[in-house]
Amino acid sequence: GAVEDARVVAFQRHEDDDAAAEELLSRPVLEGTILALDLFPDLRRAEGSGEGSGMEAALARLRGMLDVRIPHGTQTIELIVEGPDPKEIAAIASELTRRYAESVVRLRTAQAEDILQILDAELRQVTGEVEAIEARILDFKRAHQGMLPEQLESNMRGLERLIGVQVARVESKRELTRRLADLEAGRTGVETRLGRLRRQSFELQSALALAQSQWQPGHPEVQRLRRELERSEERLRQAEFQTNEQDLERTFLRREVALLDTELKAVDRESRFYRDRLDGTPSAAQALFVLDRDYELLRAKYQSLLSRKVEAEVARNLERVAGPRMFRVLTPPTVPMLPHSPNRVNALAVILALALAISLLVAIVRTLADDSLQSIEDARGLEVPILALVPKIDGRAERRREA
Repeated sequence: GAVEDARVVAFQRHEDDDAAAEELLSRPVLEGTILALDLFPDLRRAEGSGEGSGMEAALARLRGMLDVRIPHGTQTIELIVEGPDPKEIAAIASELTRRYAESVVRLRTAQAEDILQILDAELRQVTGEVEAIEARILDFKRAHQGMLPEQLESNMRGLERLIGVQVARVESKRELTRRLADLEAGRTGVETRLGRLRRQSFELQSALALAQSQWQPGHPEVQRLRRELERSEERLRQAEFQTNEQDLERTFLRREVALLDTELKAVDRESRFYRDRLDGTPSAAQALFVLDRDYELLRAKYQSLLSRKVEAEVARNLERVAGPRMFRVLTPPTVPMLPHSPNRVNALAVILALALAISLLVAIVRTLADDSLQSIEDARGLEVPILALVPKIDGRAERRREA
């Protein structure tokens, strides 16, 4: 019987030629085609589980009818189906093409879904890691508040301000201490003069009392003593007032010096606080640099996964919407009008050529195998004497003479 064939050229976007051929000849595609077209019912009804019976035999038969070719450098698949029934092979080619396109679209859609799920899981994991390191950075900044690199300038300005305040307070204390020392140095003389004035006033009071006991109030001596006593008491009051003022000033100066000492201690404590911050800034900056580096790496990974997830979502939607249009039949399968094989014209030409060659070969062999004498040269080659020669009789000349 004649063998018909149907060719189908389908456009496809596959980069691996071997994978494309394997998908086209995969068991699901072939088995679905066999069941859909009810191919090889006798083989499928055969009992047994080996390759020579049942569905396995039908699959082997169908694979034997198929040939897949992928021209190099193109995005096409050429499917060749050979069989005895033209309508059947056309239906097989059409069904295989349809099922292959559907299977590839389903596969690519499933792959896009799997990739999207993997990226989504990784994105959730990286999101948790990013949130964890953000919490660590926040806790670290809270624990090292004041030692952070961004606070270095403010700490330096604060320390400079405190150093200026400390210098001013020290100068003020030095001035107050000097004044207090001057007051303490002049205190002895003031007390000595005050004591002398008090003693003088006491002596004048005694002399006035003695004079009053001896003379009348209008006596000149009594009046003189009374005037001297008044002058002495006035000087004594002035000296006491001056002494009180100096005592108040000394008290004020001592209080101011004590306040300055308290302020200097507070400034020193605050300066140590800022110095501790400045001393701790390098180690805090190093630890924060490590955390920031890890955070930036995770952020970059997060952004990469996020962009890849968006691309995967676009690819999935594209597969769902445009997947069926990815494959286009360039040459639809049709019922063959002429058998593909055997080619009778070619077979006849081959047979004639073989017959001619065999005839020539037989003639050559028979000629080479004939050992009879064909000419006088052959006889002379025997190296024996020639007794007689039979003349050549021309039959056509004799017939013409007789006629």
